[in-house]
Amino acid sequence: MSVPRCLSGVARYYFDVTDDAGSFSDETGIDYATLEGAKAEASRALAEIARDRVPGPDRLLFVVSVRDERKQPLFEVRLTIEVFVRQALQ
Repeated sequence: MSVPRCLSGVARYYFDVTDDAGSFSDETGIDYATLEGAKAEASRALAEIARDRVPGPDRLLFVVSVRDERKQPLFEVRLTIEVFVRQALQ
């Protein structure tokens, strides 16, 4: 995956968030030296978002979509929280 880089060796990544409450499009972005840094940030963001929303409904889906400096989609990180209720044996 080719990611554009400015002369300083870092690239700007945009982190768009979607969950059952709606969507937030990141218009500011954050600079990272590597794609791995952007992946780690997306995962950390999901953990924080989920922590603030739990407990909640029996199914929650959180998605962080990451875009590059040209605002082209690169990848998504997803977290699903589901509560499965077992039916009592009769």
